[in-house]
Amino acid sequence: MNFIESIPLSAKLNRKGGKIIHKQFAKTLLPNEIINRPKKGFQSPTNRWFKEEMQQIKTILLLKEGGGKDF
Repeated sequence: MNFIESIPLSAKLNRKGGKIIHKQFAKTLLPNEIINRPKKGFQSPTNRWFKEEMQQIKTILLLKEGGGKDF
């Protein structure tokens, strides 16, 4: 933590908000096409969880003796 705090802000972020240190490290591991591609959004899988994966749990709770009153 102390090391990260000791790095000047100008070395951590550029004017566009890019993460300089992250990109420099990534260059040691990843090809340029990945490092310099446009940003992509990340969509949370919560909709899928509640619609698909939680369906089994809902069914178990509803069919449980007592209608799932324990929950």
